[in-house]
This record gives sequence, C-alpha cells and structure tokens, in this order.
Amino acid sequence: GPSASGKGTLSRRLAAEFGCVYVDTGAMYRTLAWWALQTGLRCQKPMSDADELAIVRLMRRWKAEVRVIDGQAWLHVNGYLPATEIRSDRVERAVPVVAQITKVRDWMVARQRDCTVLGPLVMEGRDIGTEVFPLAPVKFFLEADEAVRQARLSGRGNTESIGATRDAMDA
Repeated sequence: GPSASGKGTLSRRLAAEFGCVYVDTGAMYRTLAWWALQTGLRCQKPMSDADELAIVRLMRRWKAEVRVIDGQAWLHVNGYLPATEIRSDRVERAVPVVAQITKVRDWMVARQRDCTVLGPLVMEGRDIGTEVFPLAPVKFFLEADEAVRQARLSGRGNTESIGATRDAMDA
C-alpha cells in the first residue's frame, strides 16, 4: 500500500504475533538514500546518468549487512545502524528518487530475498507480493484515505505533504 497506510503497524504486529522476523524494506531503501546523502551524492530529480551511476557505485562498495535486532531486520552500514537518521524529511524526499534506479531495485530485491535465511518473515513493502516473493502464500494490500495518511505522517513529525506526486513516484 501507499505511504502511511498502516503497513508498518500491521506488519510489526503480525511478526510479533507469529514469531517471525519483521523486515521493513522501505527502511532498506532509506538507509541507502541516507548513506548517499551522507557521502555528498545528489539524490533529487532530475537525476543525470552520472548521478545514478554514482549511487550504484556507492551501493556496490558500501559495507551493508542485514542484522536482526529485537525481531526486526535492519540494514547496517559499516557496522552502524542509522535507525533515526533514515526517518528525516531530507531522506524521505531522497528515497523515491534513489528507489527508481533499476540497479538499486535489483540489489535491494536480492538482499530482501536473502532475508529468508533469517527464518519465517513478515516483509513490508510495496513490491513484495509482486516482485520479491510473488509466490508468497499470504499477501496483503492496505489502503487508507489521504487525510488519514497525512495525519499519520504529521504525527511522526513529517512536515511534507504526501499528495499525488509522492504516491505516483512510489507506484
């Protein structure tokens, strides 16, 4: 489902209830966007071929590792977990831009599929049932009214309006 539709809340609850590892794939993309911004790369539209190539090169050489902490899989960068940093407005704006790069999506999908070694999973994300695990036995798609979604984002301290632009980029 779209941003702030309740995917994370439901996924965390299901994972806890059934003793599964919770994987937030959006956090994985946010981690890459955060790291790209930290290293000074340009992560905004319009992206040139050189901008995209720089992000792909960064992604291929960073030391990223999936670790489970308190039942949740997190992507660590050079041994560091940027849990709060990846939720900033700046990163939020960069994520859809970075996620549109085909080689980034391919790398992320491979890492998400690798999570099966962690045990039973509840994986949250937009392409999980269609791209990552199309044969998953259980899939959910959540929707919520735009006003409800905006209220949720505001409650998290996000000052950006989700609107049609963000939803279109995410789609």
